[in-house]
Formats: sequence, structure tokens, C-alpha cells
Amino acid sequence: TAAMNLYTQMAMLNDPSNAFSLLAEGAMSGTLMLPPDTPEGLGRELIFPYDTGLAFVLAVYNAGDRDAVNAAFSDLPVTTEQILHPEKYLDGETGITLEGLNMPVSEGAELLWDLPLGEYYLREWLRYMGVEFSASRAAAGWGGDQFRLWQEENGDLVWSLHSAWDTLEDADQFAEAVASISTDIPDAVQLLDGQGSCWPFDGQWYCFLYPPQFSLPTTFLTSAPTLEQASAPLISVAEGGA
Repeated sequence: TAAMNLYTQMAMLNDPSNAFSLLAEGAMSGTLMLPPDTPEGLGRELIFPYDTGLAFVLAVYNAGDRDAVNAAFSDLPVTTEQILHPEKYLDGETGITLEGLNMPVSEGAELLWDLPLGEYYLREWLRYMGVEFSASRAAAGWGGDQFRLWQEENGDLVWSLHSAWDTLEDADQFAEAVASISTDIPDAVQLLDGQGSCWPFDGQWYCFLYPPQFSLPTTFLTSAPTLEQASAPLISVAEGGA
């Protein structure tokens, strides 16, 4: 995309009328717009490499010209945070490794995912939950995470997310965003004297914990069909369990 844009700019400088023909060809190909019924979250994911990825490549190019871009193919970004914040890629900042949080699932449940989620998908989860305006700010400062997803034999999904943050301020911002989700949900409940909360949404229960006893700013999120299933591992964490 960066090469295409640079080529287009050069073509326009040589002959401004080229801009109209290039745009017309793009419109006729049907590749300039997503289908109108594309879900917003999927649309953002599809566009991500073309807009945020473009900004990343240009930042690398500005930092070291074409040689730096070529070198990036041998030193690929390893987190979506590095794409969203190119300065973190240039500084060599990566996500820290965390242990995933176990959930109470049946013996026949299948562990589908056990991997980092990353800043981009954490931001998308906030948007899914209704946090639009501050989702990007709340997910920034991501320091690492481990996401685990199980599917029960009956098809129910159960997941946990253990996240670390760069600073206490970053963790506070994320906690404030999560707290805003349950503000208008009548069935929301406080957890562990205000360290966390649980709320129902779209057929699932979600629970959040921001414990003060960890040396690294840390948060926990869980989701399960029942309040008991979602809250049990967070209560265990707060009481010093695994």
C-alpha cells in the first residue's frame, strides 16, 4: 500500500490527470470499498493492514528510509501494539509473557486458543462492549497478555484474559473503561469489595478484576454462561490461588 501510494503521488506530479484515471479504475474494480453489509468489527479488521499497517511502514521509512523497511522483513513486528505504535517497534518493545488463567470447565471442554490477544483485539472487545470513544486510549499501555478460550461440549464458550500494563495509569484507564460498561446494566454486581465487577451481556456473564496485590499492574477478565463460572477464578486469584 505504501508503494502504491508513492507511485500514485509520483504519477500525479508528472500528470495530474492521472489521479482521475487511477481513481476511476479503482472504483470500477470494486476494491475501494467494503461490501455495505460488512459488520463494523470485521470491517476494521480487514482495513487494519491497509491503514494502520500503512502508517507503520511510513513510520519505519521515515526513521531509516527504504533500508529500514527492507530490514523489517527480517525483523517482523511481533505484536499489534507495535503496529499501532511504531515507536515501540523501533524501540524494540515487545509484550511480556504471562500465565493464562484457568477456568472451571467440564472434562469434555476443548481448549481452542491459548495465546496472546494483543492491544488491537482488546480494543475491539471494548468496542463490542459499547466503549467507543475511549477504546483506543483504554487499550493503549498494553504490556502483554494471555488469552484462553474453551468450548464446552454443548457449544458454550468460556474464556479468560490475563493482562499486564506498562504503568499504573494505563491499568487505571483500562479499569475505568471496563467499569463504564456495567454502569447502566441493572444486574451488574460488585466483586471482592470493589476490586472487580460482573455483568451480563449478550447471553454471557463477564467478570473483571483489578487486584492491588500484584507488583506489576495486572487485570483479569473472564466470560462464561453463568455468574458463578465467570467469577470463581477471579475470587481464587484475589485469595491468592492460581
